[in-house]
Amino acid sequence: MAITVTPGTKTIYIPQSYLTLLGTAVQGTEVYELDVDQLRLDLKDWEDSEEGMAEPDTHRHNTQVEISGITYARQIVIHNGWIVDFQDTGTPYIVSCTGANHNIQDVTDFSGGNVSMLPNNSGGLVTGLEATVESGTYTVNVVESLRLILAAMTGKLSGAPGPGTITIRDINDGVDRISATVDANGNRTAVTLDAD
Repeated sequence: MAITVTPGTKTIYIPQSYLTLLGTAVQGTEVYELDVDQLRLDLKDWEDSEEGMAEPDTHRHNTQVEISGITYARQIVIHNGWIVDFQDTGTPYIVSCTGANHNIQDVTDFSGGNVSMLPNNSGGLVTGLEATVESGTYTVNVVESLRLILAAMTGKLSGAPGPGTITIRDINDGVDRISATVDANGNRTAVTLDAD
């Protein structure tokens, strides 16, 4: 289902079906992805329509730029009084944003309590995700690091508090991302990672 833009209330309505289901996070809450760059393109299509041409722009866009061989993120700013409204399905869900830095969380009313957001804004790069973050026994790049962090923060945990082996699953419950041998105090004495 497509977004709906209502000039009278200056509302950009985003139905849950516009989002991509990523999986289930903590306590069974579903996580959906919002491609902010695709939202920008859809808003631009509306602005180019007969209805949209008569209205103030919904957003400002600064594209990716390369400086000294590093590509910095595009930026999308909802402005001119427009607000974003995510569909309240009656069941809590999380919107994880990708594709651009943005201010969507600043122009969205979350008072209904059923929608929360992971803005995922960064101070810099959108490319170079293969850059090494750590090297040594385990060498991980940015994407692999995020997989491990996401698992550690939201994945299913089993075997805790120990002693023995604890495992932490990925967000989709498909693989053990982190396996650790722990002593009676929960101290990790050996760790195995799977960031692929």
